Amino acid sequence: MSNIHINLIDNNDKNIIDQVIELGDKNSSTLGHFPKGAFEDKARKRHIITLTKDGVVIGYLLFNTVLSKRALSITHLCINEKYRSQGLAEKLIDKLINIHGTAFSFIKLNCRDDYKGAVKFWRNYGFTPRHTKPSRGKSDNFITTWVYELNNHDLFSFSEPSGIKVLLDLNIIVDLRDGKNDEYEIQTLTADWLTNDVNYYCSSESFLEAQNDSDVTRRNKTRKYLRGFEEAKIIGTNEFDVLCNELLSILPKTGKNDLSDKKQLASAIQNEVEYFITRDGDLLNVNEEVYEKYGVQIYDPVQFICKIDQLLHSTNYHPSRLAGANYTIQKCESDEVENIVQQFLKRDKSESKNDFKGKVSMLLSQPRISEIKTVKEANGKLIGLFGWNTKDGIMNIDILRTTKSSLSITLFKQLITNLIIISRTTKTNQISLNESHLSFEEQGVLKEFYFNNHDSKWIKITTDGVCDIKQIHSKLNGFKQYSFVKDVMNSVDEISKSSTARLEVERLFYPLKIKNEELLTFIIPIRPLWSSQLFDYVDAQSRIFSVQPEIAWNRENVYYRSATQINSILNPARILWYVSDNQISTRSKQIVGCSYLDFVEVDEAKSLFKTYKNLGIYEWKDIYKMTGEDAFKKIMAIRFSETEIFEKSITLSKAQNILKNKTGKNYTFQSPVKINEELFLEFYKLGFKLN
Repeated sequence: MSNIHINLIDNNDKNIIDQVIELGDKNSSTLGHFPKGAFEDKARKRHIITLTKDGVVIGYLLFNTVLSKRALSITHLCINEKYRSQGLAEKLIDKLINIHGTAFSFIKLNCRDDYKGAVKFWRNYGFTPRHTKPSRGKSDNFITTWVYELNNHDLFSFSEPSGIKVLLDLNIIVDLRDGKNDEYEIQTLTADWLTNDVNYYCSSESFLEAQNDSDVTRRNKTRKYLRGFEEAKIIGTNEFDVLCNELLSILPKTGKNDLSDKKQLASAIQNEVEYFITRDGDLLNVNEEVYEKYGVQIYDPVQFICKIDQLLHSTNYHPSRLAGANYTIQKCESDEVENIVQQFLKRDKSESKNDFKGKVSMLLSQPRISEIKTVKEANGKLIGLFGWNTKDGIMNIDILRTTKSSLSITLFKQLITNLIIISRTTKTNQISLNESHLSFEEQGVLKEFYFNNHDSKWIKITTDGVCDIKQIHSKLNGFKQYSFVKDVMNSVDEISKSSTARLEVERLFYPLKIKNEELLTFIIPIRPLWSSQLFDYVDAQSRIFSVQPEIAWNRENVYYRSATQINSILNPARILWYVSDNQISTRSKQIVGCSYLDFVEVDEAKSLFKTYKNLGIYEWKDIYKMTGEDAFKKIMAIRFSETEIFEKSITLSKAQNILKNKTGKNYTFQSPVKINEELFLEFYKLGFKLN
């Protein structure tokens, strides 16, 4: 069928998008309904691959990207019934792998078990079944998650994400109960493809509202339907009432329905449920205020579906809000012990007060090998605690805790980042987290940071230097008591065949660098203001606007620039950061460090800022100024992670000489420059004074 074309479309392909929507709607009984606005959003993000014959769409694949899990998620795979069983579905998946296979480790999807033909197809392509859950639909069907591993070895095996927490307003629950589907396209919330990604909650207030219904039949129907959701219960009546009163400043109306809205929203805030879905216009209008104060985002159903891939990546993680706040990290004093125990004792896990107090006291009593620090808000309130000792080249973290708040996971991530930096600067090559009272969400964070569970401890190896994958045995020989290290040592031949696998191994043993000739590097210019605020704490310490590096240093971040070289900056890759000329900065005209380039996206400025506002230190006024006050101008967002600041920065003249000798070309770094692996390693070794 040579006249069939396969393409990744964008939002300029209006006619093609309309045909995709028509084909999707025609097959919605099996695919699950998808809103028109969400189709258009996916096209804008270039997340739709189409099959066309003579300009007519005969099939499409719609997907999400979940960066933190390194997963591609298939939402729809649809072929016109006239063209099925001709190998076209396979071509769509082949194209997806061709486009994104080097940037991600897995493809996942959800499929109902009673769709026998689809189940056979996924199995034959090479997908394997991993998890099964009941369908959210009204029938008694089950949904299985199928996974295709792009790295074919057990080291990076897929683990099902815990799912984001979403509280449904009672008006949404009632519409779901009745099968209503108006302009908000509410029934999309029950689609099979969302089953493993979203955990829905209802509030205690919803049960009370249902009880007050004078229609007995309808009341019983609502109560039965509510039991299908996890309940976000009131935590402390007095605290709940205080929170409801606080919400009066944002939602001043005092009618019966308004009071119910406040109570439902307060339940979401108390239970750390990140998202609240409603069709109430008054609530939707105060989304920004509620988010800024409490970290809960309010969406209507269509908005939520359009943002689902972004939300899956940034669950409960708001580094921009944390970095802009006034926090201090300081050594713990002996007279603080009682207060520390009071604030951080895990009563909900039946932790012994004496045992916890003993841990704190032990760290305080050994100042030569141990440290224990607190994190405090400007008003002195304790929000974080971490303590460790170093012995025999191992950093043993005995305490790592945060108080319960909408930013607790964000702070937890920042503290992990900080401890990894300390491990590197103190030349320890192993981190052992011995904290025995970690939440499920905190354990998920540790996995994102490449910690591995071993005998009830979380282990991270932090070896450094540069080596070939074939030479990694010498680097890891001292750690072969750990099963995940053994897996790597036993899989070297297989790993050496895959650029993606080598990159995963490199990140597993960060900051180790493994030679990877297929991995590109881009030297990207950045203004001194942004480098110091985003990652360069060396420069930040010398500037008026300096922020505390231990808190402001984020593991992952975003940098905006003009949308030049759209098709040449690819991910995954490495970045060398070149700080452009500035007479004030002490670090201008130098290459100061490196990062992993995780993702590049080009879009209209306003839309892109909304997508990534949780990351980085940018405010809208910064983006608006950059675009010449054109909110719809296309710009580029470069998402990066795990920045390393060089011990010795590389001057412009030194960098130019190296590039001139190797390439014969002169570079000024006015725009991004692509270099090869050999050059990256030369710069890296210079920056860290490696032989």
